[in-house]
Amino acid sequence: MKDITDGSGNTRRTDETLVAECLGGRQGAFTELMDRYEDSLFRLAYYWTGNREDAQDLCQDCFIHLYHVLAKYDPNHRFGIWMYRVCTNNCINWLKRHRRRPPAMSLSSLLGEEVDIPDTVLLPEQEMLVAEDRRAVLKAVQELPPVYRMPIILRYLEEFSYKEIARVLDISVKNVEIRIHRAKAMLQKSLRNGTHRVEI
Repeated sequence: MKDITDGSGNTRRTDETLVAECLGGRQGAFTELMDRYEDSLFRLAYYWTGNREDAQDLCQDCFIHLYHVLAKYDPNHRFGIWMYRVCTNNCINWLKRHRRRPPAMSLSSLLGEEVDIPDTVLLPEQEMLVAEDRRAVLKAVQELPPVYRMPIILRYLEEFSYKEIARVLDISVKNVEIRIHRAKAMLQKSLRNGTHRVEI
């Protein structure tokens, strides 16, 4: 993939170019590459751990692991997809090492700087109801088994297509559809007894 030149004549290196430069020994190439994905990786880690400190540690682990396996990257495939696959495995291994489910995200954390929630003009009562619904859904997502949690996170929080999710998880698109369908059923069951106005 060729580098991109913007209207000002500045050239933006593609991910593939930066990977090649990093493998070629250019200092700063990996840092520049990770700067592009730092927010996405942290968000992924945060949704898995539910804790800012743990998410920072997990994100750092992902960076280190990515650096050591960078030579395995195939430039014929999109770097972001490959990166998510590597980091997904890191997240699963992190859960195994800690032998616990990630805690539910607190409302203060959810509305704080860790997660970017777009501003919406609502009445105070509406804001409270929306916040309660959001907290309930995120708690339900974090209680899903990892095999079902990741497809939901990638689909609805990262807005990946089914095809992209299939590449990240190294499964078929049909398998992605099945896992998301089952995950939705689990979420519906988890939320059924509440008063939450949530469409799954």
